[in-house]
Amino acid sequence: MKSLARFSVALISFTLCAHAQVVSPHGTLVVAYVTDNEIAMAADSGSAGEGTKKPDEACKIAAIDGKLLFATSGTADIQSSVDPKLGWGNLEEARTAYNRASQKGGAILVSAADNWANQVVAKWNRLYLNNRNEVEKMIAEHTAGTEAFFAAAVNGKPSLLHVEVAFQPAAGHEQAPFAYHIEPLAANRCPNHLCSIGYPEAVAPYATGSTEEARKEVSEWNSQAWPGAAGDRDVLIAIRVVDLAIANYGGKPESGLSPPIDAAKLTADGTVRWYSRKPACPAN
Repeated sequence: MKSLARFSVALISFTLCAHAQVVSPHGTLVVAYVTDNEIAMAADSGSAGEGTKKPDEACKIAAIDGKLLFATSGTADIQSSVDPKLGWGNLEEARTAYNRASQKGGAILVSAADNWANQVVAKWNRLYLNNRNEVEKMIAEHTAGTEAFFAAAVNGKPSLLHVEVAFQPAAGHEQAPFAYHIEPLAANRCPNHLCSIGYPEAVAPYATGSTEEARKEVSEWNSQAWPGAAGDRDVLIAIRVVDLAIANYGGKPESGLSPPIDAAKLTADGTVRWYSRKPACPAN
């Protein structure tokens, strides 16, 4: 088996999902506020592990071609010092997947998400075959795998897909143990309009109203006096949830949550518009 002497990992987060077998305590947070007319996303900028980004510079949201809203959590960037072909970045793979889907035409959202998932799964499996010990160490440390949100307009309506890539070994598939799952999400699938990847416990109180503090917060969002009651209400709520998560969990070493917050929204006309973005993150 080929030995990979060293590779660096930019770990953003990996979170529990119904189809996952790996859970990570390391945090990132991407919040999607989903309505029938708009999908807003906000993310913190923290990262963990030995990656190419400083702890507060991770770019987790992309507005690809101004039409596809993409966000990622999990191990988002792997670089090999031995063989560059064994490395990849989730955002770069998303742009490649979108370009391929655009060339084919048709259902760009589904095609881009499926292409991205296939490519990322193939890269995880190739890395596993070339350096099984290192990847199994990542699996034991709960840092192997990734998740993503893909959002775009479908038939004039904003639509959201959740993609998860996880270590899911099955009999007869020892050489390709990573697999993916794609599920559509809509407003009625996101409690109180809130869906998230990474650090779900930070969002749960506002999605379910499980605490008095959270219920008071949500009540303020629904007030006409709240600053976000106008056209930017949805994206401001997404930002607010991430901001609260940083305040409540950012001090914990295992969380990795850190400002600044990037945010963008997919509007009813099918375009992605930035609300806040770090200069280091590309506009499209």
